[in-house]
Amino acid sequence: MNQPWVTQDATLGELAKILDFGIAKLMQADSEQTSSFMGTLAYASPEQMEGKELDNRSDIYSLGILMYQMLTGQLPLRATSHTFGGWYKVHHTEPPTPMTQSAPEANIPNLLDNLVMSCLEKQVDKRPQNIVAVLKALEPLEQRYGSGFRMGQRIGATLSRVPIAPKPEREKSPGVPPDALSTTESDICRFTSWPPNKPIAEIVFPHILQSSKGSVSTLWVMMPPEEIVKRLQSTRYNTFICTMSPHPMALWLTVLYNPKHGPRWLPCFLDLKTHSGQEIAFHLGKNGEYKVLYFSTQEPQKCAHVVTCSIADPQQKMLQNWVMSARTHPSVGSANFSKKMLRDELNRNLKEKVLQHLESLYLDTD
Repeated sequence: MNQPWVTQDATLGELAKILDFGIAKLMQADSEQTSSFMGTLAYASPEQMEGKELDNRSDIYSLGILMYQMLTGQLPLRATSHTFGGWYKVHHTEPPTPMTQSAPEANIPNLLDNLVMSCLEKQVDKRPQNIVAVLKALEPLEQRYGSGFRMGQRIGATLSRVPIAPKPEREKSPGVPPDALSTTESDICRFTSWPPNKPIAEIVFPHILQSSKGSVSTLWVMMPPEEIVKRLQSTRYNTFICTMSPHPMALWLTVLYNPKHGPRWLPCFLDLKTHSGQEIAFHLGKNGEYKVLYFSTQEPQKCAHVVTCSIADPQQKMLQNWVMSARTHPSVGSANFSKKMLRDELNRNLKEKVLQHLESLYLDTD
């Protein structure tokens, strides 16, 4: 049985080690015992099932099965019966199922696919001959994925160091924001209409508006009218998190918080490999602010209210760095997978930290 052991690594965090591939032989003085089979049938190499003398290439075969299972969630070979004879047949005669068939949505790089399948060769001479050869084959993947992975690991640390945003002044009267826009920008924002290609529903999305003074970063939000009234009296905060792998993507989170009504979470994604995503992230980092445009579900024909949100200096710098990194960083996987990673981080960790921060601010002012 394969036995994983989870340890803490200073660079990687939790590190899973495989301590036993189930391929050990019983070593005793009796020579007849040394050739007896001991191991896990699903992970045993063909030569192991024949009772031959084994070397590290048998381990390579078992490693290939393990890597295949980790990448696809399935075994590469399936026996008709869980018996020695059933597994002996598939290990010797059946080709492994292609990973593209077992997990078509996984977008496994060809280099990794080829490596795993080479480890599963029936003939020992066709496999990588030692673990050094396996590691050598993985080097291009480390170069491709390494920076994105490390950035993902640093998300939690970044959130603990970077302030979410300076606390803005609260609205002195409902519906009349104290941070009024310039006339030109105000007119542009207030007289915009809800896009016909968007549903009349409680959604949020980013958009760039053009004014005489240049581009304006905006966040469009639709709510019921009574909810808009509540949220105009809320404190506004924002934060950003990003992953470069498998696809460069940023999560832009705006929070409207009121002690009486609680938080209203307004997350949206910026695809940093698209022109629009890079443009919005660039302007957010450069200008340090954006406009939130409130639209009522009952009257979507025009913008109901406009307020301004500021962005903390450290986050402005992060946004600019992300845009520069994304321009040269290759996409090696699904954009939806990157969104899922960031969404999971939001729900598991980020919301709790932001809410604690907001609650503490109100406690400080009591």
